Amino acid sequence: MSDPIRIVMATPVVAPFVPDSGLAEAVRRLGDHLAKLGHDVTIIAPLHGDSAQRLQFFHDHQFELLDLSIEVPVGPNRVSGKIVRIDPQPGEAAILLIDQPGYFQRRHPFGDDEGDYRDNCERFVFFCRSVLETIRRLELEPQVIQCHDWPTGLIPALLSIEYGNANGFESTASVMTIHNAAHQGQFWHWDMLLTGLDWKHFNWQQMEFFGKLNFLKTGIVFGDAISTVSQAYARSLLTEDQGCGLHGVLRGRTGALTGIQYGIDLERWNPESDPHLNRNYTIRTVTIGKLANKQALQRRLGLSIDPRQMVIGVPGPFEYGRGTDLISRSLPDFLRRGVQCVFLGRGDALIEESIRQLCECHPHQASATFTDDQSSMSLLLGAADLLLFPHRAEPSGCDAMIGCRYGALPLAHQAGGLPDVVEDVRHAGRADSAANGFLFAGLESQYLTGALERARSLFHFPEQWQEIVRNAMLWNWSWNISALNHTRLFEQVCQFSSSPRSGPGRRSHQEVGNGEHFGGIDSLRYSTKVGIEHL
Repeated sequence: MSDPIRIVMATPVVAPFVPDSGLAEAVRRLGDHLAKLGHDVTIIAPLHGDSAQRLQFFHDHQFELLDLSIEVPVGPNRVSGKIVRIDPQPGEAAILLIDQPGYFQRRHPFGDDEGDYRDNCERFVFFCRSVLETIRRLELEPQVIQCHDWPTGLIPALLSIEYGNANGFESTASVMTIHNAAHQGQFWHWDMLLTGLDWKHFNWQQMEFFGKLNFLKTGIVFGDAISTVSQAYARSLLTEDQGCGLHGVLRGRTGALTGIQYGIDLERWNPESDPHLNRNYTIRTVTIGKLANKQALQRRLGLSIDPRQMVIGVPGPFEYGRGTDLISRSLPDFLRRGVQCVFLGRGDALIEESIRQLCECHPHQASATFTDDQSSMSLLLGAADLLLFPHRAEPSGCDAMIGCRYGALPLAHQAGGLPDVVEDVRHAGRADSAANGFLFAGLESQYLTGALERARSLFHFPEQWQEIVRNAMLWNWSWNISALNHTRLFEQVCQFSSSPRSGPGRRSHQEVGNGEHFGGIDSLRYSTKVGIEHL
């Protein structure tokens, strides 16, 4: 590897301080693996939590309250905050938490049962400015600031407009990373006053989006590079039906757009050592292991105990965007033909009720447990032959990766990042094939039904089925691969960091349009695919 890179990762949440958050977990894992590669990594996030949660935080973690107060403008006011440092262990990223109780001493990071917090714009204007001020005061001098999702979208603009030539920022580049483009941080146009930036930037080419202030669009426009959590998701964001309205903006910056597959925690999700399985197994013993776990699951849930029946798992959350409604239309016929289905997770009340009715009609073939219990999820993974992902949109496909790890084949709608994770069994005859599941293209129930029929037919040929299961378990979903690909992106963006800024993005739109780019969407060097890289 070349010289270490000084990286700051700005994120609205980070694990373990915000539990049950895919974004928080992803940022922490990526940061730690970049640190293990030798990079100087600092993660900056707000210190969230109500009084009880904060007391628990201070009890559970070794921390240092820095003798340093930061103060930044938010609209007409100046707001102060303190910095809490979590000392890293060897091979971990350093973590700095911004403590501002007025904005962040709340039970949930973004909203409550009544919806998003009304002052989210003000809260994250403060956070974005605090990130840059913390960097300045601590003299971190990063070469790259990676900004995760809409709450950090103002940072590339502030870096370009206000901080670009300040001491310590002369060679700093920004990377705007999109985890979920459906969440954009759109606010009333008068909230532009809170940013402290000139009204001239509130225009259709920069910060304005259909009359509103849009944080994510701002980050896309002003970022020196843009990344997403998979290559397929990057491509899908350029389409009208999957781009969440930002497809036109992203098409204008395709040269700066890169897709990098994220990973999963291979230690946590490991059928060889998972303590919640009835029987642990490896790729060599997967057939026996799954048989034992299937029988244990069937007994626990009151299903017919028959190892010959295909068990389909459906992980939550159950909501329209994840296509759960398609399942209730396609599944009954398969339940009558000796297929079992297990739903596990929480969801929308109406969808939960439809699932409950389906299970009541087929009490020995279908079961639903509306909980997020991790031990139950492990057993389902160890028992299931197939996992359903009929998602209308899916950025990374992490749940499908976890399923592959346990030999539970993914059956997925060809949306977002799922095509990067699932290689259809139709390709099983190719010499370079690593087929590991089933894909379907349409969002009508007949397409899901067709894919289920293909899976059910193959299941009755055990040798062919087990070959696909072994393929799935061989795929390498290590965060190390993602960290190596991020390193490549950061090295490329650093090559441009000494050039003068030209407004939105370090390079002009003309340069981007001419095809000069940071790798491009299909620039993946280190692959998850079996037989290509074993890292």
